[in-house]
This record gives sequence, C-alpha cells and structure tokens, in this order.
Amino acid sequence: MALNHCAIPPACDAIIAGLSAKLRASLQLQDDDDDKFDPTVPLVDQGVDSLGAITVTQWFSKELLIDIPILKILGGASVVSLADEAVARLLASSIPLIQRANGEQAPDRDGAEINGIRDPHTDDIGTAAELEQDLAEEPSTQEPVVIRREPLSLGQAHAWSLQRANPDKPCLLNSTIGMFLSGKMHVGRFSRAWNMSFARHETFRTAFVEEADGTVMQEILRRPRVHLVLRHVADRDEAVRCYEAIKTETYDLAAGEGVKLVLFRWGGDSSLLVYGYHRLVGDGSTTENLFAEAAQLYAGARLPAPALQYSQFAARQAADLAAGRLQDDVAYWTALLADAPPVRPLPVLALPHATPGNAAGPPSWAHHTATLRLPESTALGVRE
Repeated sequence: MALNHCAIPPACDAIIAGLSAKLRASLQLQDDDDDKFDPTVPLVDQGVDSLGAITVTQWFSKELLIDIPILKILGGASVVSLADEAVARLLASSIPLIQRANGEQAPDRDGAEINGIRDPHTDDIGTAAELEQDLAEEPSTQEPVVIRREPLSLGQAHAWSLQRANPDKPCLLNSTIGMFLSGKMHVGRFSRAWNMSFARHETFRTAFVEEADGTVMQEILRRPRVHLVLRHVADRDEAVRCYEAIKTETYDLAAGEGVKLVLFRWGGDSSLLVYGYHRLVGDGSTTENLFAEAAQLYAGARLPAPALQYSQFAARQAADLAAGRLQDDVAYWTALLADAPPVRPLPVLALPHATPGNAAGPPSWAHHTATLRLPESTALGVRE
C-alpha cells in the first residue's frame, strides 16, 4: 500500500506492515481474515481497547523510539495516520534501507571495530582462565575522551530534575535486576558479548555534566567506562547479599557510569547476573533490547551497527521543540489537562496521640510477591 501524501512512502509501507502484523496477532486474526482488519479504519472501531493501545505505543517505542500518546490511539487514529506521524518524526539515519533524498547512501558501519573495540568474532577467544583474570582487573583510569556533547532529552531532563529534587534519595532512579544462570558458560565469550553491546550504543558510554549555569549536557565518550565484572562467591546466599548491596549503590554519572553489570559465580556452573542502571541511560525497553542483543552476540551473530543513537534522538527532539514542530503534542496535552482539578493537600485529622508521619524514617518501597496459578478452564476463558 503506497501513500501519496507520505513523505517517504516505503517507510510508511514498512511501518504499516509491521504494526498491522503486530495488531493482527494481538487481535488473534487468522491469515484468511484480511477483510476484518483495515489499516485506514480507526483502531477503536476494530476492537483495539486500552490494552491494545498500550501494545501500539510499546511497539512504536521499541521499534522506532517514538512516543505515541495512548489517548491519540483511543481518540480515532488508524494505522495509516499513525504511520504518517511516525515518518514525520523519524531521523533519516533510522531508515537505513531507503535512499536519502540527495542520493547519499548511509555509510556501512558493520566493521570489525567499533570505537576502538574489536568485534568479538574477529578476535581470538583465548582460555576462560585468562579472560577471567582480565575481567578481575580494574577499569582503566585513563581520562575519558569526549567525542560529542548533546542536550538532554525531555525525558532525561525530567529524570534529572526528579533526582535533584530528592537529594536524600540517591537511589530514587536506580533499577536493579538479577538473573540466575546454570550450566556451562564460556565466560570469555559472555563477557565480550556484553562489552561489545555497551560499545555499540552511545547511551552506555555517556557522561552527564552540569554546567555552571545549571544546564546539564550529555557527553558521548569514545569508549564505555563500564564493563562486565566477574566476582567469585561462596554460594547462592552470598550472591543474593551482593545483589542487595548493589541495589543501594550510587552511579558516578559524571564519569560515564550509568550501568553496573556483575556476574557472580560459585560451584563451577552456577551464576547470578546482576544488571543495574540509572533512569538517565535506559528503561525497561532498553534493558529488554540489551539482553536480546547480548544473547545474539554470545551465540555468534554478526549485527549491523545501530541505525539510531539516543543522543541523535535527543538532539532531534530539542530541535523540534525549538522550531515548534512539537506544538501539536503540547497543545494536545495542554487541552486535555486544562480541566484537571487542582491538587489540594489532604486534610489533617486532629489526632492528639498520633506521631508525625516521618518519625519512622524515610518511606520504604519494599513489596511482596504472591503467585497464584489459574485453573486451565479459567485461563482458557481469559484467552478467549
């Protein structure tokens, strides 16, 4: 399907095909149900509810790094209209298979070396013992080389303001996950896969520096300052204690430390992989993509260079905001929130024997998890 009004028809066609396939699977449509899904018809008229709208926004965020408001989808947008909007926001570098308007082709960046770090598939693997000794060494203390400076994205600026507004909560924007692994592992290849992923993406080699006037800039470093760290522990319990300790560690953002990656090993074939990150450098989608890429590299895949870096997205967003190209989005949310009721403080009850709420110290966000397995008949009804 070609769209005459689209700036880049092949790009629109690719987005329409990809999103349509995702929605057809979400709506459980069969191959012979072509007449039941029309990309030109509003999604809400084709059975897409609020959960389906979340699926659409996540697809755009993961595939194209574009934020599409859920209410826009529920407000009558179709696949075609969403594709038109997405293409208008895309960077040229994020459409590598389409020839640029001036005839210039995107450079081939699928070489054996990225930012001075060799592709693991072109190096000798060596023995696991040798590589474990290398991994135990401290990172280089050499001053990082800055190759470019860019402004923060709007999301990063919001995260920075939250962190500054809560100086007593240094771990407010930290996220830490752990994954138990079992079985034989080629430690050297595992390490190189992760380190190569860090080198491929600028967000993992970015430092955040505050200027004298309060402006915060992100500095893209030539090499990442983080790498996989190998630690041998006595048993699983010690690994879990180390994981809990990492959750409370701070990040040296000014030095380019936005993530932490530690592999705890014990008993020969048991491991706990701990990955932590600050909200300035990623989110859940970033983590999902990073794990998937590291698994591909560990399995021996050769991957093309990323078509889009996050700093490019941030620079494009800043330029769009300054030029007024985001005015439609600003106006949409301004109108939507215009009638929102004002936030009023909660009433204070006269309880003479009560103690102040902060007497017990800062609030705890600890939680518990309970698992309940539904009967097969109930699960079948939910799926239907």
